[in-house]
Amino acid sequence: MTAHVNDVVATFHDLCAGFGVDGPSDASAQFRTLVSPSWNRYRSDLLAHRSALTETGAPVEISIKIDGRGDVSLRYVVDAADHSLDITGNVETYIAAAQLASGQPEGPLRRLFGTHLDGCAPHTLPTVMHGVGLASGGRRRGSLYFPAGWLETDELVQRLPHPTTLPRRAEVVGYDFSASGLTRWKTYHWLPIDPRRPMADRSEIEEQLPHAAAVYDHFASSVPGQVRGTATFLQQSIDGAGRHQRIFFFTRPWGWASPTGLGLVLGFLSAIVEIDLKTPLQLVRSVTRNHGLAVHLGLVAIGGNTNPSLTLYFWPK
Repeated sequence: MTAHVNDVVATFHDLCAGFGVDGPSDASAQFRTLVSPSWNRYRSDLLAHRSALTETGAPVEISIKIDGRGDVSLRYVVDAADHSLDITGNVETYIAAAQLASGQPEGPLRRLFGTHLDGCAPHTLPTVMHGVGLASGGRRRGSLYFPAGWLETDELVQRLPHPTTLPRRAEVVGYDFSASGLTRWKTYHWLPIDPRRPMADRSEIEEQLPHAAAVYDHFASSVPGQVRGTATFLQQSIDGAGRHQRIFFFTRPWGWASPTGLGLVLGFLSAIVEIDLKTPLQLVRSVTRNHGLAVHLGLVAIGGNTNPSLTLYFWPK
């Protein structure tokens, strides 16, 4: 039986408290507002309200980002859509959720939605996502994610905040906001796997990503040929400091979905990034078990050069 929404919210509350997020009660109250409608619909009919956000179909993803100093931030992404409607039929729901997640005024948000949904084909599946990131010291970011795969690269570039070069066709475009406004925007691109070529030889990888490259090169040959085109995302982000890249690995095609595979990659990561993974993972395991929320590690994202960062994405079952 899929967990009750109260258990999902309680899990998030205790993760906030465990990771030192300020005001866990306020943060979890906002989380409840964003997640409850879609979670209750999903729980009532798992097939009719299955989300594209996660492999499991759950309309929420919870993640932890750990940097080279061992600092942890807690994040979530919610699919707020009513899946009985198409993407345009959910616009008002999207706008309301975007105001809550991003903290931005309605007018600029409506213009942003118009920029990225104008011309979208009727009956397109609802695939706009809303995210929030939290860390100690009151740090908070809101995020919005729009589908981009229906646009040719040149057309997408015209819709982005500033001219840029994209490494290949984008599938998703995202925006991050602080209280003062837009802080960065990012695009996500499939990165086809070629075990014969080390990641350092890939022309799309403009930034040195030694830790992501080590994982890619070590495990690439184990990815089945039929899924090598859709097993990995390249994220490119633009902020005030310039262009940055990260690699996202989907755990199932990379062979990490089983306990044995998960142990292999976590052991490898612990050795190469020299980050304490045991403590935050134990907290996630303890809290989810305490509230009966079964989760699956669906994605691993690795970025950074001299200061590596690692993000682990958990999908409720």
